[in-house]
Amino acid sequence: ALRRAAGAAELLLLVNGRVDVAAAEIYDGVHLGWRSIAPRAARELLGPGKCIGLSIHELAEAADPALLGPC
Repeated sequence: ALRRAAGAAELLLLVNGRVDVAAAEIYDGVHLGWRSIAPRAARELLGPGKCIGLSIHELAEAADPALLGPC
């Protein structure tokens, strides 16, 4: 039901900080906070088809190629 509602509203469904849960087909990706797994490690686990959102404090942090993905 949650997946249908998000899709109908054209919203992404992200899990906060749980890469293992975000790997499930129902989710579009994960949001990583400063205490979360490193973005490169998350990309290796999730593959190229999932979104990775990241809390950043400096613009240089957003330049990590591991963050490149579908969103």
